[in-house]
Amino acid sequence: MDAKLSLSLEARRQREAERLARIKDPQAYKRAVDPAELARQVAEKQQIRQTEADFAATADAERIAVDNQLVQLEEERRRAERKHLAELDTYRSTLQGRATSRDHDLSDPTALRREQPGRVSDDDERLGASSMQKFHGEDLAISHRVKGQQEELRSWFGEAVREKEAAQAEAAQSDTDFSSSMLQIDGLKSSLEASAQAKRREAYSAVAEYNLAQARAKKERERAAQAAEVRDNLAEIENNLSSTLLNEDPSVSRSYISPNRVRPDHFKGFSADEHQAILQQQAEQATERQEAEAEERAWSSQVAEEIEHMRQVRCSTEAQLEAKRAEMRRVFAEENRQLAETQKSNQSFLDSVVYPNQVSEHFFSFFNTTSR
Repeated sequence: MDAKLSLSLEARRQREAERLARIKDPQAYKRAVDPAELARQVAEKQQIRQTEADFAATADAERIAVDNQLVQLEEERRRAERKHLAELDTYRSTLQGRATSRDHDLSDPTALRREQPGRVSDDDERLGASSMQKFHGEDLAISHRVKGQQEELRSWFGEAVREKEAAQAEAAQSDTDFSSSMLQIDGLKSSLEASAQAKRREAYSAVAEYNLAQARAKKERERAAQAAEVRDNLAEIENNLSSTLLNEDPSVSRSYISPNRVRPDHFKGFSADEHQAILQQQAEQATERQEAEAEERAWSSQVAEEIEHMRQVRCSTEAQLEAKRAEMRRVFAEENRQLAETQKSNQSFLDSVVYPNQVSEHFFSFFNTTSR
């Protein structure tokens, strides 16, 4: 009877779980999706992505062109600077050497090689009697020599001044050319930057206008979607109010083919007679369960009595066994004591009589009695 009741309750729980799953099924309340609207949205998103990709590609190409122009201008500036430095090095190496300086004769290591030999003629000032080549007051060419030296100094000074002025003029012209080329490069760079900024402003303006248009279109779509959602919600409420699913009408659970059959997918609960029959069956099952429990308690009491009797018998048997074990232990202990005393006396006899282990004078009399 308990198994039958358990099966009935399990079947009822299964039916309730299936009904709850059908009520909570989202497929029953899902609205239809408009494929045309989805296709339009997909096409619109693809067009937006393509427009953004085209704009990004154009901007990237313009940035690359501007970068290439800037790279070329930078290379031109570096080339002009290298040329200026090379010309300056050439000028220094050719016109500003140590040999062309004003004070080079004071530290010229080859000055002695260019001097006159010890004698050039009979009237040489270094010749004289007793190897005395010159005396004080005998320098007749001093004015001519001084004048020549002065002329030579003037020519040296003039040449050095002209060289210095020419070098300064060349350096000034080189600086002027370099400054003009730098100004041209800066002007070109400024114009390119202004053009790039203007293009960026135009691009930003176009992007802002496009974003505003997209925002307006998005707001219009959201407004239309909200209106459609409100209409759908009203229609759903009206359908639920007129639906037999939520009104719990028991008549819809009867089959049109056979009225005595119940449609599980339209079940709305039991009728009053069915509820009364179920309550009566539950009362009968409760009575049967009480009787079964009374029988089970009686059987359990009988089993408990038998178990108590067996426990008492086992306790008495264990007491007898324990007494026998104690007696056997006492007998074994007495036998072990007697065996120990016997072994002790035998060992004492062996130690004192059989194996005394004492050396007498007779043992030593056998030494040195033969030649071996």
